[in-house]
Amino acid sequence: MKFFNVFFKFLLIASLVGFFTTSCSKEDDDDKDEEFKEEEKEEVINFHVDVTNFRGETIYFFVEDGTTKSILSGNVLTWDLSHKSQTGYVKVGVKLANGEILDQKSIGEGDVYKLVVNKENSDSDVSDDVEKWRLIVELTNLSSNFIYLYVDGEQTEIIGSGKVYSYSKNIINQSESLVEVKNADGIVLSSKKVSKDGNFVETIKDPVFTITKIVLNKWSADNLWDDPDPWFEVKVGDNVVGRSIYKPDVEDGSVCTFSDLSITVDEIYSQVSFVLWDHDTGYSSAGSTYISGLQTTNFSKYWRKDSFTMSISDLEFTVYGTWK
Repeated sequence: MKFFNVFFKFLLIASLVGFFTTSCSKEDDDDKDEEFKEEEKEEVINFHVDVTNFRGETIYFFVEDGTTKSILSGNVLTWDLSHKSQTGYVKVGVKLANGEILDQKSIGEGDVYKLVVNKENSDSDVSDDVEKWRLIVELTNLSSNFIYLYVDGEQTEIIGSGKVYSYSKNIINQSESLVEVKNADGIVLSSKKVSKDGNFVETIKDPVFTITKIVLNKWSADNLWDDPDPWFEVKVGDNVVGRSIYKPDVEDGSVCTFSDLSITVDEIYSQVSFVLWDHDTGYSSAGSTYISGLQTTNFSKYWRKDSFTMSISDLEFTVYGTWK
């Protein structure tokens, strides 16, 4: 009888333990099911897109699921979107064709993704709002050739000789604008960074170059019977605009420096000639013997250079001077 009581108690305890274990396992499983259901729960995020593209290329609005929408330069994208999310937000942004991301944000229910993509030379790639000011340009062309107006690197107009041109433009989200005037060879004749609410007023004249020194590097006067006395004559078209003094009795082909000159070339788009003479019976071309010469019809390419070398097969010299 005592054995039976012990055995009965053992069965009772085992049953209670099994019941408790089974109950706990079931509760654990129920908790896990609830957690799994919570993880699977999704909500729909509704949001609005408003992207303005001032950049000089197509940009792309994108959503984290791979959705994209192209926005051409100068265009605006407005779009109402709905997107499922388990996190309560959606990642969206704007990128370039090469994949470079200009902006990226997390958007929640009812949010507005409003973005302005600025020009490449603006103060920042993107901004929240549009801030603009008016650039005014007044350009008078008193030069002998066409001139070209550039604003922030873009050509806007070609202005003929003797013409006056007025121009205005809204500058968006940048604190200053670069205004340049160039000639047909792309040489900058005038340049200025115009700050907010500023203007550019300019009169363009032909550049003037004053020759102050000529160094004769290579030459030959073997057609002369005596020691040469070289000197330079400078002509614009058919007009003589200046000459140097002569160097008496120098060795043929030796380096000669003609200093303290003040020869003005004020028609740089005309044919400019440098003629080397030998002083003979008088200080004039009529009484001198021709040694060599060089002509140029593109003297403007030396604009803003304070020295440059000119040469042909039997003549080479370096010109020094100042521009204004």
